[in-house]
Amino acid sequence: MIPYVESGVKQPYPEVEILRGLNQRHFFTRENVTIAENRSGEDVYKELASNSQEALREALKILNSQEFQELIQTGHITFGAIKPRVHRDSTIPAQNDLAAAYFLENEILSPLQVIFSFSFQFSPDLLKGFYPPEVWKVLQELQATDTFTSYMTSGPETGLILFSPLDSAVTEWRHQIGSTNPRIGKKKHENSIRARFAKHTRQNLVHGSSSIPEAQREIQWLSARISSFVC
Repeated sequence: MIPYVESGVKQPYPEVEILRGLNQRHFFTRENVTIAENRSGEDVYKELASNSQEALREALKILNSQEFQELIQTGHITFGAIKPRVHRDSTIPAQNDLAAAYFLENEILSPLQVIFSFSFQFSPDLLKGFYPPEVWKVLQELQATDTFTSYMTSGPETGLILFSPLDSAVTEWRHQIGSTNPRIGKKKHENSIRARFAKHTRQNLVHGSSSIPEAQREIQWLSARISSFVC
């Protein structure tokens, strides 16, 4: 069982600490994935994977462990992401994507902590596998499928595993990112990431799981993506 966290009492979460350490030992950073995509070469990805094997294997053991799944189920873990090209069509004070992504990660507030990140680039097929059918149905009804796909495959995305010592990681992250439509967030006077820095729904900067089951599914997707680089 996951220990109850009393105010001011630090409880041990070994899986969290291991992941935090592994996050410094793999090379799938947003900067390196940007370089790989700009060079359009599989050799760069092979080099990143080769230099990251041990760390990625250890990360997969944690992500797929019963203990980590229990952390998700009890609300201590959620999944977030920083979308592509976050320096464009936003009010983030940064001149390029890397600086803007770094800025956004630093906007994540306590009690949430980034314990693991993994950058990748969506292909159309990977994108279809990440978002559930109901999302694609809405996009089709809005005639926005092509625009959404073009945007989401246009640059690196950074998946974030977020931890909270409290049992409300999903709702806390959704609160911090705000309404899907940033204009609605502004009208509601949200002090959220989207309300402060995004200009429109089609580029609302960040993603967050909307429920514990969705967090489980999206972290499983990320695990599968990591697995594809492990020999």
